[in-house]
Amino acid sequence: MSRVSAPQRATPPRPENVRNRQHLVQPTNIEWSEQPTLIGAQDVIAFARDELGVTLTKSMLRHATESRRIQVFKLSARNAYSPAGVVRFIESLARPVEGGAA
Repeated sequence: MSRVSAPQRATPPRPENVRNRQHLVQPTNIEWSEQPTLIGAQDVIAFARDELGVTLTKSMLRHATESRRIQVFKLSARNAYSPAGVVRFIESLARPVEGGAA
């Protein structure tokens, strides 16, 4: 019996800007709006992904909303979020790195 090996999947090399992720660094002088302009979970997820380069899930957002870890407004029975509130929530998820520079 000869053994036939499965074909190896070749993964294409990642672009340089994805490898070092420096294109996701936001300037520190941005002031995000406190107005509730993000209506619903999909808007918040898209904002976090497109503007901040962070992946949020619907379940993470729902849990944060229910536990009031993220600022939420009710507009005509829908949850609305401010960009500044989303940024503060994402910053609150940061954890210190062991052995980092002091």
